[in-house]
Amino acid sequence: MDGMDEVGRLFNNNDLIVAEVLQSAEVMKASVSYLEQFMEKSDASQKGTVIMATVKGDVHDIGKNLVGIIIGNNGYNVIDLGTNTPAEKIREVIIEHKADFCWHVRTLLVKICYGNGKYSRSIKRSWD
Repeated sequence: MDGMDEVGRLFNNNDLIVAEVLQSAEVMKASVSYLEQFMEKSDASQKGTVIMATVKGDVHDIGKNLVGIIIGNNGYNVIDLGTNTPAEKIREVIIEHKADFCWHVRTLLVKICYGNGKYSRSIKRSWD
């Protein structure tokens, strides 16, 4: 994780761009994935389950992917539903996996923003 701390430091100093941070995070994810076979597994090491998705009408996922890699590398089970995901699908997966957290990405495009309230209300009902 010291390497990712350095990546964060370089990014904060404007010495790296988002694409380089994402590439570094992908390398970290691959490294952790390889090393997992040598690590002892226990339920105690799992911090929780996070559902991630980019909402219907949005196909941009760089930020979602970066956050998913980072939280996955920090002990969370990440279920990534990809892009253009309907609210009902997100809700179903939250219930199915008893998710602790849901991160649904919305852009600031006006066309997408009109549906934000619908998504938030629908997804919130998953925990009611």
